[in-house]
This record gives sequence, C-alpha cells and structure tokens, in this order.
Amino acid sequence: MISRGLCLCLTCFFVFACSKPAPSPSVDREPNAELRKPAATPENEPAPTIVPPAAADRSLEQPTPGADESPAQTAGSLRQKFLSAKDANERTAILQALGELDNAEAMAVLGFLFQNERDEELKLDMLATLEQMEVPNAPKMPILAVALRPEQPQSVREEAIDALADLDEPGALQMLQSLTTDPNPEIRDAANDALESVMETKQKPSSP
Repeated sequence: MISRGLCLCLTCFFVFACSKPAPSPSVDREPNAELRKPAATPENEPAPTIVPPAAADRSLEQPTPGADESPAQTAGSLRQKFLSAKDANERTAILQALGELDNAEAMAVLGFLFQNERDEELKLDMLATLEQMEVPNAPKMPILAVALRPEQPQSVREEAIDALADLDEPGALQMLQSLTTDPNPEIRDAANDALESVMETKQKPSSP
C-alpha cells in the first residue's frame, strides 16, 4: 500500500511539473528595452546653438564699400577696376559708378581713361558720363578738347560737339567756332548747328 501511494504521488508530481509552462526566452534572455535604455542626461543631449548678439548684428554693421575711403582713393580704386576689367558691360558699370562720385578726382580719372581708351563705344560712354556729372564745367573742357581731335572717330567728335553746346563756358564757344573750318564737312555742319543752338539759347529771355 505504501509503495502504491508513493508511486501515485511521484506520478502526480511528474505530471504537474511537465504541464508547467516554460518561461518565454525573450523574458529570460532580454530585459525590457525600456528598462535597459539609459535615461537621457544633459550630457547626452546636444547643446543648443546660441548666436551671440554681436555676431547676429555683424552683417548690419558692415560698411559700404568705399565708405571709409577718401574721394581720391575711391576714384583710384575704380580706375584700377576699369583697367583690369575685360568685359565691356563691366567697364560700362564702372564708368557709371565713377560718374556718380561727382567730384574732381573722378573727373581726373575719367580724363585719363579717355585718353588711353581705344574702343569707340567706351569713348562715347565716357562722354555721356561726363555730361551727366554735376561738377563745374571748366574741368570738362580738357576732356572734350581731346575728344574733338581729328584722329578721334567721327561719332566721338560729334558727341563732344553736342556736349560743348550744353556748356555755358566762353571756351566752349571758341572751340565750336574753330570747328566751323574743319576739313570734315559733317563736323563743320555739326559745329554750326551747335553754335546756332547756343545763340538761340542766349537770346531767349530768362524766366522770372
């Protein structure tokens, strides 16, 4: 009887042990991912980028090119840029910047560039720049005298004649009168037309 009871107990224990569910491998082998993940610390987080106020406003403090230069330095800088420029459009833009200076230094640079320029179109651009500059008429006269020389292209000479007609200078009238005997008939005609325009302007009564 005792042996049968013992055997029965052992059998029940064996059945109970075999029927117990095995633990999940993922539970036994791998701990919870959330538990394994270390908490973010201030050292692990990227530090925010802070722009110093001085650096943020630095672009607003940049001086305008030429702002700290003297008129002579600015004109000289434009002269060097013109001489080193290869593109015709770039040279024209430099001439416009030179004309906007409206000072004697720019006029001197313009005269130098005109005497050394060989391109007809650029010479015409220079004369147009000269006419637009708000400077005394006297410094313009030497440049126009060079532009009127017989070796200059006819279009350049005619442009100089038109510019002389707009100048209220005694020397301008004398230069126009000397051109009325020029060998080129078209230059003679242009000079006579300019003289007539000047005389008509002088005869008009000034407005009160």
